[in-house]
Amino acid sequence: MAGAGPVVFDPFGWDHFGPIRLLVLAGLGFWAVARSVDHGLFDGTALPRLWVTMLLWGALCSLLAADRLYAWIGTPDRRFGWLTWVLCGGVFLAARLQGPGGRRRIVRGFALGAAGLGVYTLLEWLGALIGSGPIWPTIDVVFAGGRTGGSFGQPAYLGAAALLLGPVAAGLAVERSEDNAWRAVGGVGAATCLLAVLTSQSRAAWAGLVVVVVVLLWLLTRSDAANGAGPNQRLFVRAGAGALLGLVLPVALVPALRSRVTGAFGSDGVLAGRTDEWQVGLRALGDAPLFGYGPEGYRTVFGVNVDDEYVLRWGWEVITDRSHNVLLDVALAFGIPGALVFGAMLALVARAALKAIRSRDPVTVGLGAAVIGVAVQQQFLFPLSEVDPMLWLVIGLLPTLAADRSPANATVGFLQPVATGAALGLAVVVTAAAALDVAANIRLGRAESLSSGAQAAAQLRPDSIRYRFIGSRAARQDGDLPLALERIDAGLDRSAADPALQGEHGRLLLEIARSMPQGPDRTEAISAARAALESLVQRAPRHPEHLQRLGIARALDGDLEAGIVAMEEAVRLAPDRPEPRQNLDELRRLAAES
Repeated sequence: MAGAGPVVFDPFGWDHFGPIRLLVLAGLGFWAVARSVDHGLFDGTALPRLWVTMLLWGALCSLLAADRLYAWIGTPDRRFGWLTWVLCGGVFLAARLQGPGGRRRIVRGFALGAAGLGVYTLLEWLGALIGSGPIWPTIDVVFAGGRTGGSFGQPAYLGAAALLLGPVAAGLAVERSEDNAWRAVGGVGAATCLLAVLTSQSRAAWAGLVVVVVVLLWLLTRSDAANGAGPNQRLFVRAGAGALLGLVLPVALVPALRSRVTGAFGSDGVLAGRTDEWQVGLRALGDAPLFGYGPEGYRTVFGVNVDDEYVLRWGWEVITDRSHNVLLDVALAFGIPGALVFGAMLALVARAALKAIRSRDPVTVGLGAAVIGVAVQQQFLFPLSEVDPMLWLVIGLLPTLAADRSPANATVGFLQPVATGAALGLAVVVTAAAALDVAANIRLGRAESLSSGAQAAAQLRPDSIRYRFIGSRAARQDGDLPLALERIDAGLDRSAADPALQGEHGRLLLEIARSMPQGPDRTEAISAARAALESLVQRAPRHPEHLQRLGIARALDGDLEAGIVAMEEAVRLAPDRPEPRQNLDELRRLAAES
């Protein structure tokens, strides 16, 4: 899990960076948890108790969630349902049970993962091809500004992963008692992960790196002055200073990188964007303070809570499903009680990480530094199913959080077989589901027809709205609007509150109505489209595209004045887009002629 999780990707599938990582992290993670149950996961200390409380409360919130299916299993894109919270807690508890040999193996795995991730990113940054030809197809992912996405296919995710793995690899590289070969692997991983943090241009990761290096240097320098730091600690101080220099100098000297920093502070910069997102999230939390909306539920209520200022400044090109702050995102999923429990967990973790940095063991210092860096970074991002299981695996390796392995703390009585059976059953189900998702993804990627491929993929994972949505878009491109609508309806049967499916449903109803010849059937179809769009606008009253379609539907239904009202609102919320303005002019012309 530690070695393969950071580097796996699927060159043959439709989503190169998705399902196979879920298979590796969740599949191996749940098997690790199942294997550890026999040793007694819980010893009654504070953090395990908080994890149990968090998961039990999360289960209740998932029962009451806005989207109950995906509250449990996670959406196909984010994959952070309640089961992923179980995975994070489980691998933390399992990691606590590791002895020196297991701890060393996991750290070596992370060093291998860091080196693989860093080398991949280096090749991407240099413009080298990952592969070519029918056996190993090229993975061509291009991001604005020359940003790198690494084996995660997303710059922000790459920055988070490299920020986690780099310090762990650095600790192994500095460890003088380690084999030279493994020290070399750690050195490569640390150096290339620093490059990955830099070239990802993730400002959240940059902030995490700066904070962790400053804290590291301050604490170790104080330790040096007070107690006389050993050679390993002094070497870590130099490595930290080099890492900070390796970030600051390129950012200061390269205009494109420098603009990423300066641009963060403008009226349209990332800090203003985060502030606006937090305001929307807090507004939504005010409507559900006790239980939140369940995991993956925020996306279903964002449209109701967004305000004019946000839409006018940031638009609505993507569906917002996260608030970009870990505590606020947890609160939106599990309510204020869940956020308080999680905050208490983070406080205990921060204390353990700060203590680890003071250690004379460089691997322990690296583990603590990794945890602090990612904790800072998450204040501007959100929990990631691709990174957080590895983060909690690292947290479980912190020495002060290690479990007492005495037999008295083992699971006893009838709970032992129950816990073992439940863990094994969950490992089997999750592994099978993830493997089917990988197979569906590959089938879609290799299909001659996107429409038929999506249908075949949906048969393997009928619970996934991703394949329904792709199949609908493909059918629409082929001109088969009824089939496109049928597939969207199948997706809505699984996730009735999903805003992407709802928007596509309204658009298809309108397109079908407009394509029909004059007659009773067309009139009925127009009325159905209008009703669906009216309902859609109630759930997202400031969405310019929905308003524009509603204006068209009202006009087709003979209600020109109401159509003009909706179109005027669309123009007001999207003043720079020509299409709503053109449609408004046409509706006004028709109203004048009538």
